[in-house]
Amino acid sequence: MSAKRKIIILLPLTLSLIFIFKISLPEPEENTASKDHFWTAKTHSRKKYNVLAIGDSRTYRGISPKSISQQLNGLTVVNLGYSSAGFDSVYLGFVQSRLREKGAKIILIGVTPYSLTPEASQNYHYKSLANLKKPDIFRNLYLNAFLRHVNPYKSLEIRNFIAGNSNKKGYFMEYKPEGWVASRKIPANPEEALSSYVKNFENNKVSPKNTDYFLQRVKQWCDDGIYVFGYRVPTTDKMEALEDSISGVDFGYIKNSVILAGGHWIELNNNDFESYDGSHLHYTSAEKLSCNLGQEIGRILALRPESHQ
Repeated sequence: MSAKRKIIILLPLTLSLIFIFKISLPEPEENTASKDHFWTAKTHSRKKYNVLAIGDSRTYRGISPKSISQQLNGLTVVNLGYSSAGFDSVYLGFVQSRLREKGAKIILIGVTPYSLTPEASQNYHYKSLANLKKPDIFRNLYLNAFLRHVNPYKSLEIRNFIAGNSNKKGYFMEYKPEGWVASRKIPANPEEALSSYVKNFENNKVSPKNTDYFLQRVKQWCDDGIYVFGYRVPTTDKMEALEDSISGVDFGYIKNSVILAGGHWIELNNNDFESYDGSHLHYTSAEKLSCNLGQEIGRILALRPESHQ
């Protein structure tokens, strides 16, 4: 048999074996194609939803739309959180554009002290995605939808998989199509983020101007018949104490203002959840938080049956 004929026979078999091995592996730890596809789809989709979960990284890592939807008779839910997001006119305008025109209209706001600072209001992460060039959008949406399935592995990842080592150290993220990044860290360190947040608030305190603008938008949404639910994203008691002491935040004022505007405020307890770094929730706690929020939203909606129409 000629060498050329051998290649013709063996090539499809080899590719098939590689494909079977590949699909049996978990997604690579650092899947840049999957990451780029996720953020571009989240930003440039035209799909509209009943429920929008908005906020910064504590939201995009902390809210599972599927878990909320299960508590709300299948209302459509999306996570529109972005890294270091602040409540400026550009971001909030984008948020409102993703709300369905008919049926229940709900905006679920994960408020953090950082989200009300001047630095957060720059919204570098969201704007970098919103301003992508058309070729980049096309590549990330369509080409990367395929490339994310063939992203290369590190040799250590393959060895760990073969050896059945599921407790390896690292930062693990799963990009969900509904806008949530299910995250965990091994080993967890609930005090890890404290020092970085001290730096975050150096010359970058909560801005009264940003807070007032945020509250004005809440009132406008409520006046327009949109249900608004606010909550302080749970972290740890140490992180909460740190933020309260150095950020300049006044959650009592924010809570009362949201309620006076016609919105609702949901109280949560840090001790009910687990943070892997002191700032973000472990994915199992994110699912628990989302169920709790969904149940509370459902309770309020049950008092107003017409809101489901």
